[in-house]
Amino acid sequence: MEKVLHRGSELYSTGEFCYAELSYDKAIELDPLDWRGHFGKVVSVQAQGKPFKAFQACRRGVEKLPDDTTMKELEASVRDAYQASKSRPAEPAVATTAMEASDCPGSIASPEAIEAATAPRNFTGRVPTKEERVERKEMMLDIFREQWARIGKAKESMGYADYSKEQQQMLKIEGGHRPMARPDGVALPKDFRDPIGTVTSEHLTKYYNCNCKRLLISIHGDIFDVSDRPDKYGTNAPYYYFAGCDITWGLVTGNDTDQIVNMFFDLFKMDEAEMSKKMQCLCSWTGFYEFEYGKRVGRLAEFEAEHELPAPPVHNAEECVVQ
Repeated sequence: MEKVLHRGSELYSTGEFCYAELSYDKAIELDPLDWRGHFGKVVSVQAQGKPFKAFQACRRGVEKLPDDTTMKELEASVRDAYQASKSRPAEPAVATTAMEASDCPGSIASPEAIEAATAPRNFTGRVPTKEERVERKEMMLDIFREQWARIGKAKESMGYADYSKEQQQMLKIEGGHRPMARPDGVALPKDFRDPIGTVTSEHLTKYYNCNCKRLLISIHGDIFDVSDRPDKYGTNAPYYYFAGCDITWGLVTGNDTDQIVNMFFDLFKMDEAEMSKKMQCLCSWTGFYEFEYGKRVGRLAEFEAEHELPAPPVHNAEECVVQ
């Protein structure tokens, strides 16, 4: 534990904030009740110019350590920084050594875009156990797996015209949402569809983004290998900013902009009717990705402790697009 914290401190002091965050993520994994891991993660995220994500990380730390004075003081400071960021013009995202943010901007959501898409939710209901979540999701997913097995090749004819006018208004990707035939002669990476285990969203973005040979996408924590479709997810492709990111929130809200990736919420912290509708949408997409790209190759760490994530923001619109 001490070695991990020391490594995080070293990386932070040398300006390698993204890697420092990964070290502090490991520290939190080793001991979620040690304030130093949470504190280090928050300040590392802040240093990357991500005030909203820093605020989310700090809230999780305070939830774990509600009596810790240091975390409470940090929360007040981070909240002020986030509020201040909303009154400033958007600044360019900070590039990392493992990817070029200008080429794959979806890895970082601007505070303005996030604020526009979110409104706090006060959830006071019962939080289901991990076993209950898995059972509920699998029951829905089995229905859509069967559906996709029946649809088969008919999916090739699906496109933008199949969406309602309201749904179309939320779809911004140029060249997407239309039938796209699979390209011939794609040079697949040697590790195509090899398991990668459980990784953080930062790791996913660094090593499997649109500029990489291997392209991975996360849906509600299930990671799929889409390397055989560089025409969709590679550099300059319509969905390039999906690669290396979790696209859960964009799917359930029907918003496909590059500002809605890597936004993590506990989707079970909603009333039954809303949760059921959004989970149906999500399971439909998961079923599609399983049918199109095979079994998942890994899991995203953020969703392994989904119950620790904040409740989703209020979203009353009907844009959720079910495949």
